Amino acid sequence: RRRGLSDPVWSPDGATLTVEDGRAIYTARSVGSRFRLLVRLPSDARGAIEEPHPAFSPDGRRIVFCAWRPGTTGRSDLRVVDVATGRQASVTRSPGLDTDPAWAS
Repeated sequence: RRRGLSDPVWSPDGATLTVEDGRAIYTARSVGSRFRLLVRLPSDARGAIEEPHPAFSPDGRRIVFCAWRPGTTGRSDLRVVDVATGRQASVTRSPGLDTDPAWAS
């Protein structure tokens, strides 16, 4: 049982739920599944955590989210993670904060 989970978001097909606790993003299948750690979120140079605001891609295969750039303060980027493999890629390298990611439809 996990405490402090927030930002629940269903995949477009309703088969997968993602939630976060400020330190990680988790997924679970809609029927009888435990939460699986998908991404550990970095803190900034002061140890602050960020709201990642995860959002599923239209096909449900990827999730975009905000993450602090390690070793910095006040800088975050958008990252994408493959739900099946956990493989991540940076999408932006911003001079400031990137927030509230969403997919274009």
